Amino acid sequence: MAGLMLPVSLAAQTAADSSPDIRTEQALGLRYLYGSAEAASIARQSYRALTAYVRDKAKHHPKDGVVLASGAGADDPRFEPCGKKRPAVIFDADETLIWNIGSARWLAEHGLTFDPKVWAWWEATGAGKVLPVPGAVEAVRAIEAAGARVIVISNRDIASPDVPDGDNHWKATAAALKAAGLGDFVLNDNLFLRGTGPDRSSKDARRAAVSARYCVIAMAGDQLGDFAQLFNDSKLSGKERKALAERPAFADLWGNGWFLLPNPLYGPWDRTAFGDVFDDAQKW
Repeated sequence: MAGLMLPVSLAAQTAADSSPDIRTEQALGLRYLYGSAEAASIARQSYRALTAYVRDKAKHHPKDGVVLASGAGADDPRFEPCGKKRPAVIFDADETLIWNIGSARWLAEHGLTFDPKVWAWWEATGAGKVLPVPGAVEAVRAIEAAGARVIVISNRDIASPDVPDGDNHWKATAAALKAAGLGDFVLNDNLFLRGTGPDRSSKDARRAAVSARYCVIAMAGDQLGDFAQLFNDSKLSGKERKALAERPAFADLWGNGWFLLPNPLYGPWDRTAFGDVFDDAQKW
């Protein structure tokens, strides 16, 4: 975020640069995701599996896609039908196609965690400071060569009151994707962003809109909400959410239509309580 002109009130809070404490949980996650060979290799592995899957499915047009139909769930796993629609693959953007390494560094150096105003400015100005997730560019090109449409559904905002030219804010996301080598994206064509309203963070409606036009043969994301909003139910404990993802209706989809990328930085998993991780039966 070098040269970023933040609002005065926010800039005053973050005036003094300091080296981040590399021992903190946040810093460990940053080092793992953006700096480790392991995370890069997992990403490439996921994208290689996705590419092979899409190439096969594009040749054998399936009856149904992999987007859950309205009202479907673990006990009633129904999917949007394909008909004769062109195949498509839905991707999340952040930490799926692109790494927001510039904003992550800036926040760490200033001792901050997520701030919506900082994020709005990052969206607006950070296009040249993102990196493609390892394997993403090659996967996108291979998927397009296989005849499938690449669609991005992201919870970046269409518009923002916090930045100049906020009505055209979506163009900054398109610029970031292009700068990362992922191609050209146009709002409500192959790029679907977050609008307004009480359910604006849910991607279900946008997935349904894409499924009305395409046979969605695969999806890729770094959060379970990139596949179905039911995973984001705030009433679910960490243990319950994990159990839901492992129900047969969904367990069979991991690596078989749904492809997950690693993200130890943020997400609903962060609400998981200590007791949800460590069962008394395994106490040593």
